[in-house]
Amino acid sequence: QDHKVMTITAHEEVSTQDHKEITIRAHEEISTQDHEEITITAHKEVSTQDHKEMTIRAHEEVSTQDHKEITIRAHEEVPTQDHEEITITAHKEVSAQDHKEITIRAHEEVSTQDH
Repeated sequence: QDHKVMTITAHEEVSTQDHKEITIRAHEEISTQDHEEITITAHKEVSTQDHKEMTIRAHEEVSTQDHKEITIRAHEEVPTQDHEEITITAHKEVSAQDHKEITIRAHEEVSTQDH
């Protein structure tokens, strides 16, 4: 019911061309419960033209402590051409308590170029 939105900033280069994998580090405490949303803003090169936004919606428990990393996998095509926004949905429990790492891995085509 309560959808909390959290912002994560990436301070390093995040590219998705051949890797098709995006890793973003959280510099603040990020905790989500139930169906909350996590917004990630990249201030560096994110292979998405300038500064785009990546929205990660977790349908499971997604919690991170201190300076951990969040990794979420996309099970569907996540193209970004004019949208300038990437929405990835996690269909499984994503906990970063022990893993301390959350990665956005796309199992499909993740177009993040000026196609």
